[in-house]
Amino acid sequence: RGETFKDTFLQNLSKRFKGVSDKDGNTLESALFRYGLTLSPSSIALETNNHPLSRLHYNRLLETLLLFQQTGWASQRQILSKRMLTLPTNDALSCHETPAPKLLMEWRDSCRDILCNLYAYATLAPGGVQRIRTTIEKYKIKGGVVELGSGTGYIAKMLKAAGINIVAWDIRPTEQVKVFKATNEYHGCTPPFYNVQRGDVSTLQNFFRISQFKMTKETGAILLSYPPPQCLMAYHALRTYMSAGGGCVIHVGEFRGLTGSAEFEDLLLENFRCVDRSPCLCWGTDAAEVSIWLRLLKKSDKREDVPVEQRMLLPCSHCGQRKATKRCRLARYLVYCGENCFRKDTEKRKIHITMTMISSDGGESLDFHNDQHFTSITSLNTRAPTTVVNRK
Repeated sequence: RGETFKDTFLQNLSKRFKGVSDKDGNTLESALFRYGLTLSPSSIALETNNHPLSRLHYNRLLETLLLFQQTGWASQRQILSKRMLTLPTNDALSCHETPAPKLLMEWRDSCRDILCNLYAYATLAPGGVQRIRTTIEKYKIKGGVVELGSGTGYIAKMLKAAGINIVAWDIRPTEQVKVFKATNEYHGCTPPFYNVQRGDVSTLQNFFRISQFKMTKETGAILLSYPPPQCLMAYHALRTYMSAGGGCVIHVGEFRGLTGSAEFEDLLLENFRCVDRSPCLCWGTDAAEVSIWLRLLKKSDKREDVPVEQRMLLPCSHCGQRKATKRCRLARYLVYCGENCFRKDTEKRKIHITMTMISSDGGESLDFHNDQHFTSITSLNTRAPTTVVNRK
């Protein structure tokens, strides 16, 4: 039943948004890709064998379509204006919450929370692991990967299965709860998928020193997947990695959002350039992506010589040439540099808003200046409080 309705839903979307395209000419496909869907089934093979989280995401999406689209619930035009929960906008984390009817918010949480606890908060898209491997091979990153904050080791296992050597650490490995008498804050006592060792930033320092691990631009990468929000763990890990000569960062998470800190992002942006970025699967509210960054090591690697799209954390979703200043709260991966690009992106945005189930009219009443619809990226305080304790 779910598969049948999904096909009908996609056919209707294809007809409705026929002719809508961006500079790449694949607007609908790129929007659907964020949800693990495609108009051409043969073009994306769901990784059901080595990526069960992707399959579970797909199954929950089918349920969501049946509950909110087939029933006509999402077609009620009053949803966007009259049934939205009003959320605070001045708190560093709550400003990232997605305003939505209470029923939809609770459904999204029920879909995502338990699966992220059991597997990983980062849900890589089909083909995502292979894309990471292809990119690091392209830039001759041959020294394997070190990961700090590995959680259950789910992502580490996927990379290892793809032929990438990886060493994984977490401050509280899920299988060592009895040993250290402390539970992993994000994954509890979940059985691990990989051999995750107990370790923190000091472990990185010892690893580089004891193994005489000398890194260069082309040897070894560090993976930081969903670093805790407003916490300095990622910042200190990156500084340690850079001190050892490291030159490649694989980041999975949100920028200016619900992962990491401004200190980490500033350090990354000052010393690295983004050579690849691709979206993670979206559960309805998240804006996570996989991005790969190479270090500016040589004197010739001047920031002004780096292509503009490679030296931004969040390029505008429409033009891609200017950094975003505002984020859409209803589809948080949509970010704009200004009102002009927001207006030009109207037809493409309708596809994304439809997929959020909030309103099938595509959010025509969205107001760029309404802080319940958009939050300012430039005014966000994402710096880590000095009292924050490293928990991952």
